Amino acid sequence: MFVFEDVDLRAVHHFFSASSIRNTCTMRLNSIEFLKSGSLEFLIDGKAVELHAPVIFWMKRGHTYSFREVPECKAADCEHIFVDCSGFISERIIQLLEEKCPSMSLSPAEPKRICSTMADMCRYYCQDKIKYYPELVSCYIRLVLLLEDELKQQKKGGRDSYNIKHLADEMCREPFREYDFKKLASSAGVSSAHFCRLFRQMHHITPLEFLRVRRVLAAAEAVKKNKLRIKEIAEQCGYSSLIEFSRSFKRYFGVSPREFRNREDNI
Repeated sequence: MFVFEDVDLRAVHHFFSASSIRNTCTMRLNSIEFLKSGSLEFLIDGKAVELHAPVIFWMKRGHTYSFREVPECKAADCEHIFVDCSGFISERIIQLLEEKCPSMSLSPAEPKRICSTMADMCRYYCQDKIKYYPELVSCYIRLVLLLEDELKQQKKGGRDSYNIKHLADEMCREPFREYDFKKLASSAGVSSAHFCRLFRQMHHITPLEFLRVRRVLAAAEAVKKNKLRIKEIAEQCGYSSLIEFSRSFKRYFGVSPREFRNREDNI
């Protein structure tokens, strides 16, 4: 199963004040939330936690949550974005966040990247959530990867004995390079199978699938922002043919690169 196949986005909304935020509710979906500005009191199963922007927090299916205004803060000063989602991917990311951040919140090192991705999701969702579903899924996966990066930055002094983190960082910076995973495993002094297991433990997917995701996301950005012909972009991205590029692109996004670009141009 590919990473994008089990993402069921149910709601993407942008609120501008605490007074407009929903009252106490028991969640039927998982939700990733971002407080861009202001402060809120967040109640988790009746336990209060103060949130001060910029901060990421999350709500888990089956638990009860509510928000209250922080007395000394004006409700109008709050700006809050949330994404509700169901499916295996959402369950896994909430589980990961819970394991790494028992406090249920995370102060991001790079809040602008988080905010930009969630704002894109709001824009697509409000424009046409059915038509732009592939773009919404792309943004959600980008958000998951950004959260993973934030969690890794939270780890101080963590060892990388087998260069797993170093490899992932390289693939993020240069996704279209050729990577010989067998050779990298040998250099690390472990078998290919064990190297793959170690990578999966840290990133929750295999190194090959991680590379595919990074490549297709980078290709999508190039299609969206670059006015070159699709064939030229395919060549720049290291695909052997336009057919291979289109097949890979459609496998993840559900539409061809050309359809993806046309949708962007029409927003």
